[in-house]
Amino acid sequence: MHSESMDLKATAFVAVEPLNFRRTFSLQNLGSYDPTASLSEFRLCKAFFSDNGPCTVEIVAESGGASIHVCGPDSSEVLQLLSAGFGRDDGYALFDPEHALVSRMHRRFPGLRLLSVPWLFDIACSVVLQQRVRFVDAAKSWRLIANKYGAETHGMSVFPSVSFVASMESWQLEELGVDGKRARTLIVMAREFKRRPLRFDTPFAEARAMLQRIPGIGPWSVDYILGYGLADPDALPVGDLFLPHIVTYAFTGAMRGSDDLMVEILEQFRGQRFRVVRLLAEAGISVPRTYSPRVAKRIQ
Repeated sequence: MHSESMDLKATAFVAVEPLNFRRTFSLQNLGSYDPTASLSEFRLCKAFFSDNGPCTVEIVAESGGASIHVCGPDSSEVLQLLSAGFGRDDGYALFDPEHALVSRMHRRFPGLRLLSVPWLFDIACSVVLQQRVRFVDAAKSWRLIANKYGAETHGMSVFPSVSFVASMESWQLEELGVDGKRARTLIVMAREFKRRPLRFDTPFAEARAMLQRIPGIGPWSVDYILGYGLADPDALPVGDLFLPHIVTYAFTGAMRGSDDLMVEILEQFRGQRFRVVRLLAEAGISVPRTYSPRVAKRIQ
């Protein structure tokens, strides 16, 4: 790991209401011990590689919105991107579901906004690292990669840049606990990002087509990257181990589901399906080990 000094700073206030930090920025940090990010009820700190070097972002809740503080060689550009992300209409105001469960969750968990972020490569890498492994193992690999091959700035680690990952060999990632398939996917993806950068304002359809061309990036990864990185309100990750069962149980009370059934159930929310998935996660709905008609009735 190397250290970079940063002198350029930029600050702005953005108006957005309601805004719940923890709900909005969930999974922008990969676990509680992510050295590149820290999240609390009222503050997010994130370090990442912008185009010209390590950059740190601090977003702090304030009355009526949030203050953004950026340090790094691209501070003005990053601040502009984040401000635009807060200013983009995420469909929150128009989301008024008639379904009792979803309406209740939306009222109970206000301020869950969908915001596009400038650290898209970090989001993409964190998603790839979560493929087919336990979350705790993905988070460990993320920490090891950031600490060994990244940079350090303002007391935080920075996950390696697009150019650095594109130049890596698979064994460098495998020795940190990443299996060969995910290691190759990370490297190939970095090379694709280097040729055709995924930008803040990349249209969803174009971003989806770009990601689908990358070997090792399937539907699950594509939609998680679109949802958590580009704030696509209709992203729907198929191929998830648990999500189809959670959706099916939440809406029907049945213990087992499938991708096809999940898509059918959520069709009524087309245009806002990722928000519904996020609300289900926020509500902590999970499939019990044994069926209970009483519980099934209560969640309707």
